[in-house]
Amino acid sequence: MYTKEELKVVEVMIIRVKAY
Repeated sequence: MYTKEELKVVEVMIIRVKAY
């Protein structure tokens, strides 16, 4: 189970990947 804070980090990483 992921915590809400971890999910936010994952979302930011995905956004950064899409930015490239």
